Amino acid sequence: MQTVYLHGHGLRLGRESRHIVVRKDGEIIREIPVVNLKRLLVFGSVQLTTELMHFLTGQGVDVAFFSIYGRYRFRLVSETSKNIPLRLAQYRNQQDEKFCLRFSRSIIRAKIGNQRSLLMRRRRDRLDVNLDETIFFLENYRLKVAAASSREQLMGLEGSAARVYFSGFGRLLKGGFSMTGRHYHPATDPVNALLSFGYSLLFYELNGLVQAHGLDSLLGCYHAVLYGRASLATDIMEEFRAPLIDRLILNLINKRVIKTGDFTSCRGPGIVLNDVARRRFVSGYENFVSRVFLDRRSGMRKNYRGLVRDSVLSLEQAFLDDSQEYHPFLYSS
Repeated sequence: MQTVYLHGHGLRLGRESRHIVVRKDGEIIREIPVVNLKRLLVFGSVQLTTELMHFLTGQGVDVAFFSIYGRYRFRLVSETSKNIPLRLAQYRNQQDEKFCLRFSRSIIRAKIGNQRSLLMRRRRDRLDVNLDETIFFLENYRLKVAAASSREQLMGLEGSAARVYFSGFGRLLKGGFSMTGRHYHPATDPVNALLSFGYSLLFYELNGLVQAHGLDSLLGCYHAVLYGRASLATDIMEEFRAPLIDRLILNLINKRVIKTGDFTSCRGPGIVLNDVARRRFVSGYENFVSRVFLDRRSGMRKNYRGLVRDSVLSLEQAFLDDSQEYHPFLYSS
């Protein structure tokens, strides 16, 4: 057991020996052993005692808090990294427009390429769906990235590619699911609700890794620096959206793990996964990112958590050594 998910209003978490004790209305409803626990994901209005927080941080358990709608809020961490030389190198490179443009080109080229690769792979299994034009346009946008002379131009290419990509992605869905485009905050259809929730889980993983390696997660090189936004984690996340989250969602929908009836209304026109389906999604996500496979680039057996870590390490080396380039994850077609 590496990841535990808790959801519900009015839960109170405390510690007894080496267990997390979950109470509701004063009654114990669950006891969770901390042995082998790596992550605790908390959704909704849940209280943790001070004693438990001290214990979990001391045991190296990562605690992440999400809204009831699945949006990532914050993490419980023991202390900030003391790696000052790395942060100084990050600050220096973040101010270097040439470095930021090279880095931004690499992640957007990888993002569009990975979107294209996902559609190419799925096309082999769905001969009833014509994706040729979509794949052609994505390759065209990917090739244009090299000529982009500013981050604003890259964002334009990224947005155009996303509209084309999601039109193709939507045609691959089964089980009564469909989508007309990317909509969020709040999501207005089931597929967008799944995408937003999946991206929140991925962002939490990346933000934690970025901070654990001593980088400043608020200071990105592609996404603009905004108060309170972890722009650097958002930068790296771009290359993993399609091969990890979008691919996972296609699997969960087309294998009927998630169905159209698994959603409930939230504020305004928005909808979210219900509690039972959210548990299935988190379980599917955990299995997906932990499953070991042969990485063609390195020739080593890895999982997606390892590949995400590789990207963070690659960026760390690019910050510290001017001769090193950032190497984004490339999903082969």
